[in-house]
Amino acid sequence: MDQTLFYWILGVAGAIIALLIGVIGFFFKQNYNTNKEAKCTMDKLNTTLRVLIQKMKSYDEKNDLTTLRLNDHAKRLDTHDVKIATIEERMKK
Repeated sequence: MDQTLFYWILGVAGAIIALLIGVIGFFFKQNYNTNKEAKCTMDKLNTTLRVLIQKMKSYDEKNDLTTLRLNDHAKRLDTHDVKIATIEERMKK
């Protein structure tokens, strides 16, 4: 094989290899940027989820307190109903 032809083939092969390495590098960079954005998004979602869980726990505590108050008021109303019925019976006699 002629030496100039060999250098020419070697130069073309080197250029093709450099081009392929450049394309691979470009896709790696894109993949890295996408993963970096996904990580930032996941961090923001985790923060939002933590805040929502804290608010939900707070609302559950308030809901439990409201339920206790409503039950207490219902018991008082029941006792008042009994007392009113007793008073009405006494007034009829």
